[in-house]
Parts: sequence; structure tokens; C-alpha cells
Amino acid sequence: DASDRTVTLENSYIQKVIGAGGEEVVIRTVTLTEDERAKLLTAIAVEWPEFSEKDIRNVENVGPVVGGELLRNALLALLLASVGMVIYISFRFQLKFAVAAMAALLFDAFVVIAAFSVFKLELNSPFVASVLTIVGYSIND
Repeated sequence: DASDRTVTLENSYIQKVIGAGGEEVVIRTVTLTEDERAKLLTAIAVEWPEFSEKDIRNVENVGPVVGGELLRNALLALLLASVGMVIYISFRFQLKFAVAAMAALLFDAFVVIAAFSVFKLELNSPFVASVLTIVGYSIND
């Protein structure tokens, strides 16, 4: 029964942020149902009595639609960057160097993506930025 499940913070990300506005806590979890969210808020209120629901500044849900859009945009960015690099390397050097360089850097990107998949790590915007950074540095080598 779903109402008997307890909310745990396994595979969650908790970060304390200190800034000009004071201290804040950021909690990222898997998608929670309304019951799970209520249990989580109750558990937080028990642990920190000074907490109230009005202290919540932002709640975001990232579902599979957003994940699909992120994947599509990441692949498009990778494709456009690859085409641009092939054109530049072909113009500056030779087409065979461009093809070899693209094969090497796509392999580098594949290794990182495979490692994230093997360890079942979250694929998010910083991940996409890191893969594009690896692509940029790989072509610079």
C-alpha cells in the first residue's frame, strides 16, 4: 500500500547553501507523490521544529518529458558542434584529419556517457555541459 511507504532520502542530494539571503537547504529527490511529499515535510518539521511550509521557496518536478527534451537538445548541440568542427578541420587541415578527430572525440564522449550509465548516475544539465566540455577539450588535443 502506497500510504504505508516511508519517505527515505536514498539517492537524494542535500546541500546547505549560505548566501546573502542567509542559510538555505536544497533537497533533490526522485519524483514524489503527494503522500510522500507530505510525509517528507512532516519528517523535516519533526527534525527542525522552526521549519514551516511557508519556508519552502521552490518546488520543481522534472519528468520524462523534460528529460526527453534535454536529451534531444543535448544531441542537437553535439551534432551542431561536430559538424562545425568537421567543417573547420577540413578547411584548415584535411578531411581525413577531420574524420579521425571526430571519431576520437565521439569515442571520448561515449566513454563518459557509458560510465554514467554503468553507475546509474543522474543525467542532467551539468552532465550535458561536461560532455560538451570534454568534446571541446578532446578536439583541442
